[in-house]
Amino acid sequence: YLGEWHTHNEETPIPSTTDTNLMGQVAKDGSPSFDAFFMLIIGNSGAAHIEVLRQNGAEIKREGKVIPWRE
Repeated sequence: YLGEWHTHNEETPIPSTTDTNLMGQVAKDGSPSFDAFFMLIIGNSGAAHIEVLRQNGAEIKREGKVIPWRE
C-alpha cells in the first residue's frame, strides 16, 4: 500500500479528521501489507504535508511534516 494523496484548498495543508480516520482504519483493518505507509496532501501555496504511519503489532505511530515542494 503506497498511500493516500490528495489536495486541500488551504495554504498549509494539515490532515483533516477524515484523513486521520482513514489512516487509522487502514492500519486497523490490516489492509496494507507493509509495516509503514504514507499520506501526501498538497496545499495551494507550494507546501505539502507528508505523514508516515508505522505499525508495530497493535501500536501505531504517526509522524507528519509540512515541506515546501515548489519555489
